[in-house]
Amino acid sequence: MCSLPLTLVRARAERGCNALPLLAHAREAACGARGRWHGLKARHLCAEGRVRGAQAASVARPVDLLELGPRREALLEGACGAGHHEVQVREREVAHSLHVAALAAGGALRERAAKRRRDALARSAELRAGLSMHEVRRGHQAAETGGFRAQGLGARVLHGAELFVECMHKEDAELVCVLLLVRAEQRPETIGLRDARERRLQLARHEDTAIRIGRIEGHQECAQRIRDGGRHVPVLGHARGIIEVVGEEREAAEALHDTVEEAVHVRIDKAAVVGRGMGWRALKRARTRVVRQVRARRSAGTRRRAKEAQGVPGAEHVCAPEKVHDEGEGAYKRRSGDTPVNVDLSSRRLVRVRRRRHAASPSSAAFDARPEISGVVWRSPAAAAAPVELAPARDTGMGLLSLGTPLAWPDARELSEHVRVHGIEQFLAIWRRLRERHGDAPLWGDELEYMVVALDPEQKTARLSLRQGEILQRLAQCRGADVPGASSADLPTFHPEYGRYMIESTPGRPFGVSADELLRVERDMLVRRRLTRERLRPNEVPMTIGSFPRLGVTDTAFTDPPHEAHGTASHSLFLPDEIINTHVRFPTLTANIRQRRGSKVRINVPIFRDTHTPRPFVDPTIPWERDLFAEDSEAREGAAWADHIYMDAMGFGMGCCCLQVTFQAASMDEARKLYDQLVPLTPLFLAASAASPTYRGYLGDVDARWDVISAAVDDRTPAERGEAPLAAAGTPGAHNSNTQARRLRKSRYGSVDSYLGANDAARACNDVPLEVNEGVEQRLREAGVDAVLAAHVGHLFVRDPLVIFSENVDLDDTTSVDHFENLQSTNWQTMRFKPPPPGDSIGWRVEFRPMEIQLTDFENAAFSVCIALLTRVILELGVDWYMPISLVDENLQRAQRRDAVHTQRFHFRRGDAPATHEYTLAELFHGTDDLPGLLPLVRRYLDTQPLEAAQRAALDEYLDLVGARADGRLMTNAAYIRQFVRSHAAYRHDSVVSDEINYDLLSTLDAIERGEKEAPGLLPAGFAARRQGI
Repeated sequence: MCSLPLTLVRARAERGCNALPLLAHAREAACGARGRWHGLKARHLCAEGRVRGAQAASVARPVDLLELGPRREALLEGACGAGHHEVQVREREVAHSLHVAALAAGGALRERAAKRRRDALARSAELRAGLSMHEVRRGHQAAETGGFRAQGLGARVLHGAELFVECMHKEDAELVCVLLLVRAEQRPETIGLRDARERRLQLARHEDTAIRIGRIEGHQECAQRIRDGGRHVPVLGHARGIIEVVGEEREAAEALHDTVEEAVHVRIDKAAVVGRGMGWRALKRARTRVVRQVRARRSAGTRRRAKEAQGVPGAEHVCAPEKVHDEGEGAYKRRSGDTPVNVDLSSRRLVRVRRRRHAASPSSAAFDARPEISGVVWRSPAAAAAPVELAPARDTGMGLLSLGTPLAWPDARELSEHVRVHGIEQFLAIWRRLRERHGDAPLWGDELEYMVVALDPEQKTARLSLRQGEILQRLAQCRGADVPGASSADLPTFHPEYGRYMIESTPGRPFGVSADELLRVERDMLVRRRLTRERLRPNEVPMTIGSFPRLGVTDTAFTDPPHEAHGTASHSLFLPDEIINTHVRFPTLTANIRQRRGSKVRINVPIFRDTHTPRPFVDPTIPWERDLFAEDSEAREGAAWADHIYMDAMGFGMGCCCLQVTFQAASMDEARKLYDQLVPLTPLFLAASAASPTYRGYLGDVDARWDVISAAVDDRTPAERGEAPLAAAGTPGAHNSNTQARRLRKSRYGSVDSYLGANDAARACNDVPLEVNEGVEQRLREAGVDAVLAAHVGHLFVRDPLVIFSENVDLDDTTSVDHFENLQSTNWQTMRFKPPPPGDSIGWRVEFRPMEIQLTDFENAAFSVCIALLTRVILELGVDWYMPISLVDENLQRAQRRDAVHTQRFHFRRGDAPATHEYTLAELFHGTDDLPGLLPLVRRYLDTQPLEAAQRAALDEYLDLVGARADGRLMTNAAYIRQFVRSHAAYRHDSVVSDEINYDLLSTLDAIERGEKEAPGLLPAGFAARRQGI
């Protein structure tokens, strides 16, 4: 809350103007209860009455949500009333004056609230057209009191200094107190707050004496925003344009706008109190007192529901999402013992899901050996009968995904060393416990990402549909009957991604390496696409394309519904914050990357020079003169390069789709071997799968998205990038907190920097200087970790954690891996070495990350199966592909160039000799006299397997497709898209992908995927008939 000078409050009260919410500054928090708390006395830390609001005009801090328990009314009353605080004698006069002024202001505001209610009632007919009566009633109440609304948690009615939480849902009631904390202009230490432990707040008992200051008038905006594609989506009203401010309030309103923007999608599963300047010991005390009460209530409710549900086969259970760990970029994972469960986190509410059992299996041991691959964890048949209980969820390949309060960058930076120190202890706990683990089955899984595109044949437009949350809710209701002939264990899972137009899918159970299992991959992918398509609107299609051609254009809308680019998270000239996933982690991640690097991200893709492309090309669609944010001047000051397509937001990279595959190894040593031997293959598969030639309405002179994503999440400071002297290390934010000044050679999204093998060949090929956190490396070596693995982990830990949740600061390092995964999962490299998450059913894994998503499931299955077979070649044929890491880096740059299949040569090890030679992609895949090609090696392995003729023919189809892409007989997706654009009748040979071209392109691609149209040159002859016959 913001405190205002007493004279200003009185003046506003006299003239009936707005006053921002008035509270005493609170170091810990101010929390109390009114009504039935059943013995829970007002022990919550509170502001005392030492009100120094007259000394420091302050701005609002982000909203914290504090869960108080089900079916209770909670009332947070202001710390302003005289006689309601234990204050020193010299403070009573000030407190009493503030109280009187607040009551005067409240009288004027009550009259205005009544008028607002009348206005809302007059508009009720309009509201009913799109909302239920329940929602209209909530809208009226918000109109009367000026309410905050947050996803799925009911209405928050703000009565100035008192925050009254009304529970509208009887079944899933959750009461939330919203604590608006104080950030004063002067140092918090000078505010003179008394230690909250020494004083307890005596709450006011009468509502008619409650302060009604701080009118936040947002009901009209809320009513307009409640609808999103025809469904109810509660949102917080934006402060700018909603709060009526007068001259001296404008600065505070601007700050409140930023605060509300940060808090728009906040949903907290735990109690938390966060405030700038609060000591972490005090924070922990404040948090713990409330959390214990919340957990006690929640545990009692969970035990009761579990007890009621035991013994009822197929019963539905109310499950909260669980903590899970990274399984690839953008993936939410679920753990409920071993039974796959569909859980939707987009609404951040408790979601009803149905338990599913596995199909019968010859032995329970087979189930026990099944690890979590691509987000699936397995249960033994004996455990399958137990009730499913999930803890609070997290995970995405973009980092840990938690329900909680993410800290703004200044606060997160102070805790970065804490996360590193405890992250290493968590890794060591896993390493000590599981380093000797062996015998895990060779299981694997994929992750496919879709863009949901809305096609309008009448207007000939293609827009990105921002209905991710609604679609995921419908997908979460999938049942066995939706997939005829499939067991419940085969049902896939669906997860949100960074963009609100993106959906990720993973198989319901992992694949094996037998022929039957490999041939199941395409069928599983087709089922996932069909289930997704059936839950879309008639004009929407799920598309697996690398980049949306017109993402970020400024001449027309590119989203459905349309939005303007003025978001406070990205500050982008082109992308609105509304395209970002509504989970609070994603806008915080976006904002923290921008704040850490000291500027917006800078992405420049070379323009494809066609006949009429201007020379030099200076993009006329960039809003050069916009002056909304401080960073708006960056484009005209040199961030936008001539002859390049300029982009300035994380969404341009993380808004691309990709295909990733995760493999479980039998042991840690086998995982390290797979990791090393797959590293040289990463550029080759990137080139063969290239699918991203268009950006922001232009044809680029590249075919792959890798460097675009790399620049989109580049959080390095100018000193770390080499654009400022190292002497700037003393400047706040110049380097990682509490680490030495250093250059960082790459973005945190890049190619692999070292091999993991502890052998001479691997060490000899690690020819690139590795930036290492020396303290981390030393700690690992002291604990017994070998030098190579210690250097690898120390290299990951030169980075700062980008998002820290206040609830997850102090953790048990023996049972949690949150801090380790916070850094591990936000180092996005072409390969990822993944230790087992907590539990005993999951082994050591490696993730193969460079491939571009393909248009059809036939292609995606072909590339996935090919790389799965290559893992068998590595382990069973004893190949040795070690080559200098520096040459792998060079190969990755070549792989992204336009038409790399035909124009580029790649370094690779020549046979058994340690020397390398340059080969074309065709030579690498098909082989030469001195080089056994990748595909001949795969076929040699298949020759050793007992395959039926039909199985071998089907697998050869996949290998033939990969080979045809590698040698150029079939075009890559990128080449086909480029050719389509250039041959379109509306194309002016100026590198521009117009709205009409974009619509025709995406319509054609969708028809090809459905099997309604052949694609000669892109897919094998007869693909359409094959697709229709599946």
